[in-house]
Amino acid sequence: MIEPSSLSLRIVDARSFFTKAPDDVSALLIGERAITGGRASLCAVGDIGLSGRAAATAQRLGSSTLFADVAESLRKTDVVFGNLECPLAGEIAPGNMFAAPGAGAMILRDAGFTVLHLANNHVGEYLYGLVA
Repeated sequence: MIEPSSLSLRIVDARSFFTKAPDDVSALLIGERAITGGRASLCAVGDIGLSGRAAATAQRLGSSTLFADVAESLRKTDVVFGNLECPLAGEIAPGNMFAAPGAGAMILRDAGFTVLHLANNHVGEYLYGLVA
């Protein structure tokens, strides 16, 4: 655990601790401590939406275009965490905002995501459709 007194927020070249990062990527270094075991890389991103304009883009240009600019970096990372801002409930609420199709799971996996968070304000919006 990083002690609060050892926090030292600063922007660094991502290659300083992740050699596979692209040349032009920065990272936020929150704290440092001695390495006591193996190394693992972690990438955490914010909200991921697969409905609305993202769904229209995927339908028009293919789902691989959604993460084309970042997928290579994500796939090089050991753990890729993101907040899935929409339940995979498109089959029960087709065309609705914040309801992505079940195929979104494969899109995210292929982009490199390994862990997704879904405990947000949209998770319950289609709950009725799941139990009705």
